Amino acid sequence: MGKLNKHLLPHERALLEAGQLQDKTHQNASSVWLSSPSPSEAPDGTTLVYRPIGDAELTCLRETGQLPATQPYLAIIQGDVGRQYAEKFLNGRKKVDTHPSSVVEFAVRAELIERLFAKHSKIEDGTLSCGLGSAAGRGLPAFNAALEAGEATWRIVTVKAGPSTRPTSSQPASAPSRAPGRRT
Repeated sequence: MGKLNKHLLPHERALLEAGQLQDKTHQNASSVWLSSPSPSEAPDGTTLVYRPIGDAELTCLRETGQLPATQPYLAIIQGDVGRQYAEKFLNGRKKVDTHPSSVVEFAVRAELIERLFAKHSKIEDGTLSCGLGSAAGRGLPAFNAALEAGEATWRIVTVKAGPSTRPTSSQPASAPSRAPGRRT
């Protein structure tokens, strides 16, 4: 990782040092890549969904335990194929103006995910996404309520950090929090 280490935010460095993320950076890479495997099956009664997320949105999630209502669609994508799709936003195969730098995995009550996807979903690149935002299914309040009640947990599963995602780690960053819904 070497000189690219300066692009890691404190919480990313802490997850790496704790073994919760592994360094997957290849030689001569222009960005640091950290990753953690997802479980082969979701914990009982839950469904795994993924979201590509930028630093500002992740800071809000870390500090409040909730996703902010900052975007009109706010996609969550289900299962292994959903994680692969979310990671396309980090590796440049898909574009979005929110500059995602991480993929977050949420383990959510299966009943809630079924209800949210039934209300609003669409096929994107062979996977099904659900919009939680105001321009989609408007499920963000229910999703955040599940996070707040501890009925949904989250963890960072992929990080891309480098000069193209953030200039330096000297940006203000909060220390890791123990917000509701935080998965350890």
